[in-house]
Amino acid sequence: MVNSIEHIENQATTHLKEHWGYDDFRPLQLEVITQILKSKDTIVLFPTGGGKSITFQIPALILPNLSLVITPLIALMDDQVKNLRDKGIKAEAIHSGKSFKEVERIIENCRWGGIKMLYISPERLGNERFQDQLRQIDISMVAIDEAHCISQWGHDFRPAYLRIGELSEIWPSAVKIALTATATPNVISDIEKYGCLNKPEVFKKSFKRENISLHVHHTQRKYELIKKLLLKMDDVNAIVYIRSRREVQNLSILLSEIGFKTGYYHAGISFAERQKVQNQFMNGELQIICATNAFGMGLDKGNVRQVIHFDVPPSLEEYVQEFGRAGRDGLLSEAH
Repeated sequence: MVNSIEHIENQATTHLKEHWGYDDFRPLQLEVITQILKSKDTIVLFPTGGGKSITFQIPALILPNLSLVITPLIALMDDQVKNLRDKGIKAEAIHSGKSFKEVERIIENCRWGGIKMLYISPERLGNERFQDQLRQIDISMVAIDEAHCISQWGHDFRPAYLRIGELSEIWPSAVKIALTATATPNVISDIEKYGCLNKPEVFKKSFKRENISLHVHHTQRKYELIKKLLLKMDDVNAIVYIRSRREVQNLSILLSEIGFKTGYYHAGISFAERQKVQNQFMNGELQIICATNAFGMGLDKGNVRQVIHFDVPPSLEEYVQEFGRAGRDGLLSEAH
């Protein structure tokens, strides 16, 4: 393990420049990286677009062995792995979309040191064969991305989140980092408890986003208002969140009929279709996504100019997560 703070900072800055093309870190990023490389467990609360991923990806490049990244969505895994590979970093993901042969190949590469980061879902940890394979691999770090899901989903429909801490029995010396954009004190407590983090340092940035203006509208004519909001934009890049799957599809059809390039996204459509729609939105083929809250976690699209909520979100934390997907590039954006 690297001990000299000066050495840590020099290595981290070199990787930042080489792989990301930046000369300097954003506030608190280097402090988090230093904490991890000193083998101290850490909780990171940065707003959407605040640069959370770099705080575990750079340590993964410096640490001697494999880093395991636990994340909730297949699309999120594949997107991060693609971004890392584009930077020349060896990363893989194991999920239900991979064949048995592909999974075995990836595990073998991890065993022999050919991979720096392996992305998995929490459910994968419940697979006994996978657990046996992991015991044969040295792990330096466990990163729990979108860690609020431990509390939000772990007690309900994804109980595997509550078993993440069992990894400490397999690799007691692995350092752990948990990352999320929002967390109440109770959520932080759940992350620490069920992630088995050992007296973690908490790094927290302000969630205030100066470039996003917030607007509240009182109306009985939601469709008409949404059309008006979108039509006033010169460069339409928008996400419209709706709680009903039927309304998601209805609004998508309506907006397409008036000339917008629009797609819809919810958990009721196939994985392949969701992947296709997300990719089309990311590369600019679609201007607008109408979606349930199944869409957007970990979305790394900088030029989303509007996030519109058709319905009131279930919690303030979810609202902060969702409207924070606007204006990640720092330019003026709107939340309605």
